[in-house]
Amino acid sequence: GLSGRHSAGSRVEYYSQTAARWVPAIVLGFDENSGTYQLDIHQGADPQKVRGESLSAASDDIDRTGGGAPLFRQRPRHIAASGYAEEEQQSSSSSSAPGPRSQQLRQGDPAEYFSTTHGGWVPAVVLDFDEKRGAYILNIQPIAFPNKVRPAPEAVGAADAQEKHDADRQGPSHGSSEAGGRALPRQLQWQPCGLCKAVCFTDDLMTCGCEHRFCGPCLQKHILRLDFLRERVRCPSCTEEFGPQQ
Repeated sequence: GLSGRHSAGSRVEYYSQTAARWVPAIVLGFDENSGTYQLDIHQGADPQKVRGESLSAASDDIDRTGGGAPLFRQRPRHIAASGYAEEEQQSSSSSSAPGPRSQQLRQGDPAEYFSTTHGGWVPAVVLDFDEKRGAYILNIQPIAFPNKVRPAPEAVGAADAQEKHDADRQGPSHGSSEAGGRALPRQLQWQPCGLCKAVCFTDDLMTCGCEHRFCGPCLQKHILRLDFLRERVRCPSCTEEFGPQQ
């Protein structure tokens, strides 16, 4: 079946409506219920828009890695957050993003990303820059074109002011983060969804009062499968009922 065509961890290509071309991607899993792939750059990818990696892309990655080592093993350890992998739902303005050489922010720099989901700029941290796509890799968005990324307000200024700001934010109650050793603000804490395992902001995950948390797309899919006239909406992982506020 389709679920056996590309296994988790496989390197594939996904046809992006935004970029109007095939772009590299990695398979995170396959949703048997919806019949779609979970990719690192897109949740719920139609199998007809997913194909095996082309030979040219594979050889390019081999050249970049200095051998046959898979490129994705050298990428930052992150997974696309379901609520933020939104490039495919955006307008065609994203296709006019600057090229790969527009990189200005460095790994670990605090930044802001313009989220169409939230309708404004949201805090982020730069994990890396993808030269092939010409896009930043943020802790909240695996493909962030430079025209939607800007330095965090507190990062604008003299270097010594930034160092002082970092020292002020580094407190005994905050451990170092994977983003360059800086302590992340509380709102940047994240954890995986209980169903798709995609990493999301903790505040964006939904719960019914139990210890289980789920991202919006997974919970919506779970609820839509229920017969509302005969079934109560319960947690997908236990029997806890979702209250009216959920």
